[in-house]
Amino acid sequence: MRNPDRIMIPKPAVKAAPPAKTSFPALIIWAMLSLVFFPVSAVALPDRPIKTFTVGARPWAGVMDFAGQNLYVTGASSNAISIINIATGTVNVNAITVGNTPQGLALTPDGRYLYVANQGSNTVSKVDVTSRQVIKTIGVDAQPVDVIISKDGLTVFVSNYAGGTVSLISTASDTVSGGIILNYGPWGLALDPTGQYLYVAGSSVNAIFKVRLADLVVIVSGAVDGQPLYFAASNDGTYVYVTCTSGGTVLKLSAADLTVNRSVNLAGNPVGLALTNDNNTLFVADTLAGNLKIINTADMTITANPLSAGQGPAGVRISADGHYLFSMNSLDNTVTMWSDLSVITIVSLIPTAINKTNSNLARLIWKSDTDGDYLVEIGGTGPGTGNQIDAGKCQKNVQITTTIKAADLGVNDGQYTINIYVTSNGQTSGANTIIILDTIPPTRVLEVKAGLSESSIPMTWQPAVDNGSGVGGYKIYYGTTPGRYDAPNSPIDAGNTTKYTLNGLQNGTTYYLTVSAYDKATNEGEKSDEVSQMPSPIQGLVTDSGGGCFIATAAFRAPRRANRDFQMK
Repeated sequence: MRNPDRIMIPKPAVKAAPPAKTSFPALIIWAMLSLVFFPVSAVALPDRPIKTFTVGARPWAGVMDFAGQNLYVTGASSNAISIINIATGTVNVNAITVGNTPQGLALTPDGRYLYVANQGSNTVSKVDVTSRQVIKTIGVDAQPVDVIISKDGLTVFVSNYAGGTVSLISTASDTVSGGIILNYGPWGLALDPTGQYLYVAGSSVNAIFKVRLADLVVIVSGAVDGQPLYFAASNDGTYVYVTCTSGGTVLKLSAADLTVNRSVNLAGNPVGLALTNDNNTLFVADTLAGNLKIINTADMTITANPLSAGQGPAGVRISADGHYLFSMNSLDNTVTMWSDLSVITIVSLIPTAINKTNSNLARLIWKSDTDGDYLVEIGGTGPGTGNQIDAGKCQKNVQITTTIKAADLGVNDGQYTINIYVTSNGQTSGANTIIILDTIPPTRVLEVKAGLSESSIPMTWQPAVDNGSGVGGYKIYYGTTPGRYDAPNSPIDAGNTTKYTLNGLQNGTTYYLTVSAYDKATNEGEKSDEVSQMPSPIQGLVTDSGGGCFIATAAFRAPRRANRDFQMK
């Protein structure tokens, strides 16, 4: 369908006739990933391999949230988005189902929504990041492959390869508000730093277009060789870099007039690329070689050994802080992560909550994957801003134990953040966890019931409430004299459950029982009312639970009666 608001683009002069449009099955063989590439800052190159994640089938695109915590990855063959939590190193595979053959995706400037191009269903999915649900499906032209969002967040640009168009979607109404007709198989998209111009790769015609967004007019077009796919724009507005996948080259173009300044031949199949915020380094995915090439942008030379990735690396993403680099590997369903930081692993924190008694301590066990200087603080916003509780030197993968006391935390009950910092080779990395200071015990246990059974007493009770660290478990006190709970193994820790059976008891002996709750900081609440029961052989009585017959019970120090008065008949 042609929208009257769309503007026809004159065909640029090119040396060779445009090749025929690739059919959809053939298209997905070479078109590995659709990504919006933003330059980000990095003091040192994030080139140390850290971890490989398994994600949904054929990962093609990736975008990070602005907090740098989650990487969203499209799975072109799983029709879903997988979510990698960078802090925990965990993956929610195929967490969000979208349309068919999802490729490009972009995050709105407020971080609330993802827009995903579904090449196989000719739609764009709008995903609510909080609920992780598709809340709108928007129809566009044939084979949408790349997505980018305007700086003001009002417009989504979608390149439609087979449709030959770029659709404009209003984020206010989530409807197509206009478009640009190219007719030349548009693929990758990029915005200049000011947000005034859109760059479009005409893959099937070997041309690049610069569109003025104020009036959707193409002001410059240029011919290139070898199927241009993806862009990265320098943050000073001087240059645009583009991969030419069939030509095996990466071009450095003048952003003003799209003339070629320099180029480098990778002798491979370049697809996705990412530019550091200092504009000095490009990371380029070579899908045939299975690695990322590192290119010095000043003279467009390969400056170091390539980074080994998985099979078929296509998309490249750098985190907003510049410390993490990702490669979406389309042929082995993985994402490779590199970093210039130490990786700090928190092995354990036991317990996770403490009170103010002198004996109540927590022990934090952690390790770093590099040698370095470390600092452990309570609270703060960075190294040296919190309450220091530990410092020293760490060795690679050697565990360190840090002890935390209530006095380290503060006066008031609540959650406190433990920050661990490691400085190695001039780079400081951090990790954190939460500990709770809790001095208030749980509420009293109510409605304790003792059942009738042979050589045992099955018990139930209502759960206690603890608004601090949470209920940690229950203790059962018992004995053979009212108010005295001096049985050999009393009290028994029943764990965090509201039912328990005392076994190994003497038939014909009356036992007196009470239950208390304790929280995760070991604060113990008030004991319940006392109940009593005499284990006895039960003749001819069948219960649903098989755990004994529950009967009404007597309160603490209430007049005692023979157990037979209470037997269910």
